[in-house]
Amino acid sequence: MSLQDRASSGLDRLTVSAPQVSRLAVVGWLTAFTLFEWARFKFITFSGGWDTLYQHISALECLELVLIGRLIDLRDRSPQIGPLEAAAILASAAFLTLVATSRPIFSAGLLTLLVLVRFGRDPAYRLFAIGLFAFIAQYLMLAGPFIWLHDASALGDAWLTRHVMNLAGFGVVGAGTFIMRPAADFGVNVVWGCTTSYAAAAVAPGFVIVVLALRRGWRRSDFGWLAGLLLATFGVNLVRLVLTSISREEHQFWHDGAGSAVFAVGYMVLVGAFAAMATRKQRRPAA
Repeated sequence: MSLQDRASSGLDRLTVSAPQVSRLAVVGWLTAFTLFEWARFKFITFSGGWDTLYQHISALECLELVLIGRLIDLRDRSPQIGPLEAAAILASAAFLTLVATSRPIFSAGLLTLLVLVRFGRDPAYRLFAIGLFAFIAQYLMLAGPFIWLHDASALGDAWLTRHVMNLAGFGVVGAGTFIMRPAADFGVNVVWGCTTSYAAAAVAPGFVIVVLALRRGWRRSDFGWLAGLLLATFGVNLVRLVLTSISREEHQFWHDGAGSAVFAVGYMVLVGAFAAMATRKQRRPAA
């Protein structure tokens, strides 16, 4: 083979592979923009007060990020993306990141929606797009109009906690989101960060991501397991509210101290357990 033929063959291979590389680059840059907005939301935008709830990265979040990265199937050759479309998508991503500076989580939501819409039917990136959107969705559900949902959940959680504690003989009173125990001269206010809906906003996307990573697909039966996980989350959060409402000492341990880590780990174990049960192999009965 002559030098000219080798050069022509190499150029042909480069031309064929260029769309594939640009497609991967587009997904990569969109992911980088998304994670940048997520980090800005977690560490820069908020400071002080209840906003410190955002300023930590849980073990579940780390696991989700690792599993999301494993959802990309680079072995599957999917439809190509042209350079003009790639430039337009990346320009839109840059615009969202630079302009929507005061609302980083909404910017991240739009970026993941762009990934989901454009690459959701792409075999190589379908599961990755769903997982990335689910990861950001857990933060979207803690902002905007969803705050009303958490306020309503706080009312229901406080009402049920008062009844459970009275049935257990703790003798509490209160109204709305307040739980007061006169015998201990102590009371708590169930704010949105302590609600069942707040916990559910974290465990539900985690379940989706883990199931997608374990099975590389989603089945109708998974909705039933997801409903069971949310019910279990409701029960665990009820126990947490009861423990934090007994006395000032119990509140300091279960809410502000080492006891809070027990429930954080508990929610993670719930996600893993329900995901494992949902994705377990069906055993065929012996003939």
